[in-house]
Amino acid sequence: MKMILLIIIITFGLHSISSAQKHTEKEIKELLCHKWKVASFQPIGGEIKKVSGFSVFMTFGSDGSLLKVDPKDTISGKWSYDHKVKLIYLKEKNRTLEHKIITINADELIIDAKLDGKDGYMTLKRVGED
Repeated sequence: MKMILLIIIITFGLHSISSAQKHTEKEIKELLCHKWKVASFQPIGGEIKKVSGFSVFMTFGSDGSLLKVDPKDTISGKWSYDHKVKLIYLKEKNRTLEHKIITINADELIIDAKLDGKDGYMTLKRVGED
């Protein structure tokens, strides 16, 4: 069973790396610069959990600005992107978060994330036109 899980993770990782590498740095930045809604979280080795009952939105501005809105708080910050390692850096309040881009296209962004102490993948869906 562990071997099957390892094969699935490796396959998903290889597909993800090739998907992210298809885009140039400029293309990825252009794809990021929109409003996104958190849709689901999948812990590694676990099942996808759809986000319901509340909404979390993140808006990436072309000027590097970041706006994160959730039911408890609205946070302004800055974002940057390192194309060599496919990392998004989110600078908010007194911390900087790092998220690796797994997949990105015009409708969906999948990043690595941690939720409730569990590592996994967060799926965000693009919201309207900005």
